[in-house]
Amino acid sequence: MQENPQKITLSGALPADHNDGLKMYAEDFLKNPREARLVVAVVSTRKRNEDVDKDLYYPVLQIRHWELIPDKHKAKVAKALADAFADRTGKTELPFEEGVEIPLDFDGDNAFANSVEEDTPDGA
Repeated sequence: MQENPQKITLSGALPADHNDGLKMYAEDFLKNPREARLVVAVVSTRKRNEDVDKDLYYPVLQIRHWELIPDKHKAKVAKALADAFADRTGKTELPFEEGVEIPLDFDGDNAFANSVEEDTPDGA
């Protein structure tokens, strides 16, 4: 049996009780389903799945704890996300869909994570 480092799946089980920092936002997720949110999660391996036909196995991760990042910490966490992405890929922009406004202002310059500029108050 060989490992498949290219494949990871995520368990459908959510964190229990006080470790589920998203549950309280369920209504907002329903009201604004297309809005992207910045979340921090702690994950671990729940189990290993086996693909018998290919003689491979791969990890199934579980979310042990997650929190929605409040606005006051969003810039710092978004910067850490962007830095980790850049370290891993060598790319400097997060891969968000073109034209979608993701309000993650890394540098305090009112630019979104995918380089979509925020409108200024004077409409410029």
